[in-house]
Amino acid sequence: MIKKNDDFDLTITGYTSEGSGVGKKDGIAVFVENTAKNDVIKCHIIKAKKTYAIGKAMKIIKPSKDRQEPLCEHFKYCGGCSFSHLKYKAEAELKANHSKMPHGGFVIRTGETGRDGNKHVIEYSLKLDSNPEFTSSVLVAYARAAYRLAQKGESGARSVFDIAPALLSMKTPEQLRKEIL
Repeated sequence: MIKKNDDFDLTITGYTSEGSGVGKKDGIAVFVENTAKNDVIKCHIIKAKKTYAIGKAMKIIKPSKDRQEPLCEHFKYCGGCSFSHLKYKAEAELKANHSKMPHGGFVIRTGETGRDGNKHVIEYSLKLDSNPEFTSSVLVAYARAAYRLAQKGESGARSVFDIAPALLSMKTPEQLRKEIL
């Protein structure tokens, strides 16, 4: 059984629909961000459940032939260019296979906050069949948020977790406060 803080070598054998690497240890799926298929890594478990675990790549023991150095120095932190550690062919294959998957699943982000390096794991789950109406609604909502940020003079890459939910809404901040508070 895998436990939190376990360390072991792990071979990445595939990807989630969000691009995290997946390997198996003792029959349990282990999800690891920023890895490539066929990477052999030293994995540190940061969260363990009965049916899956979330790990962090502490060291790449043997890099995959599909791996490349990310072009962006902020790659590990921002989430804006999730696949820049993959060579083009591997990224294209991942994206082609992703379009055949049901949409939804788990989005898992790890990081540290504060000066003391408080560690956190954020996990969201969503299950959908192919749903173009939902996808288009999400795209419109994020375009609305980008427009509102630009109106305030803000620019730069952001992950979906960096966007305040109020920026996605069709309603004004005043309307939201009146209805919610």
